[in-house]
Amino acid sequence: MKDTTTFETAKRLKEAGFPQPEPEYRQVWHTSDGVDCFALGRKNQRGSFWADDKILKPDFHTSPDVVFSPTITDILREIYSFFPVSAGGAYYWVNLSPQGGLWAVTVKFGSGADVARYIHENPAEAAALVYEWVKKRLADA
Repeated sequence: MKDTTTFETAKRLKEAGFPQPEPEYRQVWHTSDGVDCFALGRKNQRGSFWADDKILKPDFHTSPDVVFSPTITDILREIYSFFPVSAGGAYYWVNLSPQGGLWAVTVKFGSGADVARYIHENPAEAAALVYEWVKKRLADA
């Protein structure tokens, strides 16, 4: 699946503090042991979600036994949320670009001395690596 992260990456992101959102149609979730993966279908009249051949309770996502598998959009939104609208004169940017059949996600801080660039066939995986790098950089600051 190239629209979301793998289970292993989703688990790392959750451990790094990536938000586990309210469930929405078409999101991908995993059991925390990685045995099951399910894409959410539409809600039924009781607020439960269809997921493959199962019906999930409306609050299934609050369980520590599930892990959200984000898309690149979810990850980039979180990366941008780390930076205030006005970063006190600090310069930063995040870029997604195709690189010969692969995807590169680059983040740059300040004058360019602090740069991370990750390339992967799955853009969500490349963005996840940048997310982890930014989290570590901000924690070390």
